[in-house]
Amino acid sequence: MRDSSIDEENIGEKTAISFLIDMNKLFEKFVVNILREALPHIDNKYKIYEQKKEYADIQKELEIRIDILITYNKKPLMILDTKYMEFENKPSSSHLGQMNLYSDIKKVKECGLIFPGANKNIVYRLEKIGLNLHILFFDIQAETHYEFKNKCNLFVESITDIINSFRFRDEKNI
Repeated sequence: MRDSSIDEENIGEKTAISFLIDMNKLFEKFVVNILREALPHIDNKYKIYEQKKEYADIQKELEIRIDILITYNKKPLMILDTKYMEFENKPSSSHLGQMNLYSDIKKVKECGLIFPGANKNIVYRLEKIGLNLHILFFDIQAETHYEFKNKCNLFVESITDIINSFRFRDEKNI
């Protein structure tokens, strides 16, 4: 990126290649990498799938892609979807529909939408469909490397706390 960016001090003296970065994909990839780095260190039975291809129909014509699927011991645990946008007070109906579809297909009852920001995490218990929808915030703004690393650790802790709360609950009910 450094060689392809515009040098404002020497306007007119250099040619520059314009490029666009899809911040949605970048944010998703960043979250996936953070989780892949951290969760196996906690327990090597965790696996993180990115852009997991599934089908919504029996004929396998209606393809969907789940941003992030977390499994434990090969069992689907939680579905996460990244949203590089400002959270608007409550999840949109399209986000609810998306999470409901993913939950139905994978038979997972814990789903989360991840937004950048410093807000407090929220849980919606959708009892009519048997789904817990976690609204998670990842504060990615920091002044120092140490502060950034700490915020990454706090985000991973929030995910592991959620996973552990229902994983151990489910294991007791088996």
